[in-house]
Order: sequence, then structure tokens, then C-alpha cells
Amino acid sequence: MTWIKEIIVDIVVTLFILATVTIEADWMRFTLIGYTVLMLAVKTIVYLFEGFQQIIRKKVQIAPVSVIYQIYGINIALLILFEWWLIASLWLLIGIVSYLTDKKMYGKVGKL
Repeated sequence: MTWIKEIIVDIVVTLFILATVTIEADWMRFTLIGYTVLMLAVKTIVYLFEGFQQIIRKKVQIAPVSVIYQIYGINIALLILFEWWLIASLWLLIGIVSYLTDKKMYGKVGKL
């Protein structure tokens, strides 16, 4: 369970999404939108440019990839449940780009 440290940020983001969709404070909404757009941009840049993939390859990933995709799924489900359609579609894109990046870098998708 040492990999839990790797996914702390993902868990905090999921909790923030839950708080945002239930509380609906403007600052939370803008923070979530900004984080989502930034995350999608970073994931897309890593997918498109080999140099960034080489940097990521050097980082040893201990957390099972399936856990990370399950967290993305929970985020998408929460956003759909509360009818945040646009943000949910962006999180779906984040998941797809992450999957394609893993497949491109490793030829398969980690330890599913």
C-alpha cells in the first residue's frame, strides 16, 4: 500500500470535485475548470511530444494504473450525476489521453 502516497493528489481532487458539485461556490467552480483545462493540456502535451514521455518514463510508477483510471471514472461519474456535462467530457478526454499515452509509452497499459 505504499502507492497510496502517489494517488493522494488524485483523491484530493476527487473530494474537491464532490465539494464543488454539491456546494457550487463560484471560486470552486473556477478552480475546478482551471485545473481540468490545465490537466488536459499537460496530458495532451505529454502525449504529443516524445521528450516529455522520456521524462515520465524515468519516474517509477508503483500505483496500479487501474486505480488511477478508477479515480478518473469516479470523477466523471460525479460530474455526470450532478449534470456538469462539459467538465465531465473534459475528464473523459483526460482519461482517454492518459490511456493513449500509456499505450504509446509502454506498448500496453501498465498493470491492469
